[in-house]
Amino acid sequence: MRTTTSLADSTSASAGNALFKYQTKYQTRKKEVAHLLKLLYKLQKFLREKPIMAYTLKTFAALSLLLLSASVALAQPKIAVVDMKKVFDGYWKTKQLDKKLSGSLQEFNDQQKKMIEQFQAAQKEYLAINKSAKDPALSANEKERRNTESEEKLQQIRQLENDIRSHKRSGEVRLTEQQVRHKNNLISDIKDTIKVKARSEGFSLVLNTAAVDINQAPIVLFTDGSNDITDDILAALNQGK
Repeated sequence: MRTTTSLADSTSASAGNALFKYQTKYQTRKKEVAHLLKLLYKLQKFLREKPIMAYTLKTFAALSLLLLSASVALAQPKIAVVDMKKVFDGYWKTKQLDKKLSGSLQEFNDQQKKMIEQFQAAQKEYLAINKSAKDPALSANEKERRNTESEEKLQQIRQLENDIRSHKRSGEVRLTEQQVRHKNNLISDIKDTIKVKARSEGFSLVLNTAAVDINQAPIVLFTDGSNDITDDILAALNQGK
């Protein structure tokens, strides 16, 4: 049971949504910039038509704010990429988790094997008792006793069979929940580290190059690697392990 089996699938939808929201937000800001530029043009025209000394400091402050707003809004977006699968697989806690889950799986399999062995042993005992009960040399009382014993053993076999099925179902659910819970914790660690890196480097968007869409096609179709922060994130996560 591996913790990295469906990592790319689990982040594909969120990556696609993030990209769509970013594109929508960027288009909205372009419209806002266009509006600001119109206002700025009108203000500049007005200033050219009137003596410069006639305007108060508030007028120049307003112009400065407009210039600043337009400059910020027109700034090119800074986008980084990260290979989440590579980061997840290389994170030292992932390897630690793999060992823990492997231990839990082995413990479950050992318990299941022991129960099956008990079931098989009970079957053999039942067959032997049932066969001996048919011996014509037995007295009526002994034959009745063995038939009763055979019936009790059969009930025991049925109970063991139910126990095996119940143990298998509950064990699989428990192992799956344990895997998902721990995997989500690791992904949360990775995302927090990415956020710190993005904010410190001024990235407005970080895309996962391991993510794929519903057709298993990569969401990020091209990157020149110049803003690939995968190795930096791995180094930060594995520092001081």
